[in-house]
Amino acid sequence: MIGRVEVIVRNGIHEQLTSWNAAQSVGGWWFDNGHGYLRAEEFKAVEASKRRLILRYRRIVPDAMTANLGFGFWRRLLSDRYRTTLWPFAMRKAFPHLASADAPRLFAAMGQLHILRNRVAHHEPIHRRDLAADYAACGFVLGAVSPEVEAWATADARIPELLALRP
Repeated sequence: MIGRVEVIVRNGIHEQLTSWNAAQSVGGWWFDNGHGYLRAEEFKAVEASKRRLILRYRRIVPDAMTANLGFGFWRRLLSDRYRTTLWPFAMRKAFPHLASADAPRLFAAMGQLHILRNRVAHHEPIHRRDLAADYAACGFVLGAVSPEVEAWATADARIPELLALRP
C-alpha cells in the first residue's frame, strides 16, 4: 500500500510541477530549479539523483528523475517549507479532492507515512505502531488525489483483515 501511495503522489506532483514550470517560461524541467523555489536540501537531492542516473548510463529525463527521487524528497515538498511557494501554485492541484483546510493534515500524513516507509524499508519492527492509523493515512492521502484512486488502491488490501486478527 505504501508503494502505491508513493508512486501516485510523486507522479501527481511531478505532473503538476511540470505544467506549472512550463507556464512560467523559465526553461528546463521543474527539478532544474529555474523557478528558484527548491530549497538547498531538495536541490542537493535532485543533483544527487542526476549523478546516480549518469553513473548508470541513463539519461536525465523527467520519468527517470521522478522515479529516482526518494520518498523523502516528495514528502519534503509536502511540508510547511513549501506551503507559500510551490504548494499553492502547483502541487495543490495534485490533490484536487483535498479541502483547503486539510493541507496541514496531508503534510502530517505524508510525514507519518515517510517514517513508516523507512521502518519497513530498513526491516525495522513496526508491530508497536498504530498500523490502523497508518492505513487510514494512506487512505486519506489517496482520497485527496481521487476517491477512485483510493478505491482502486485499497480494493485488494489485506491490511484491515490482518489488523482485525491482532491480539
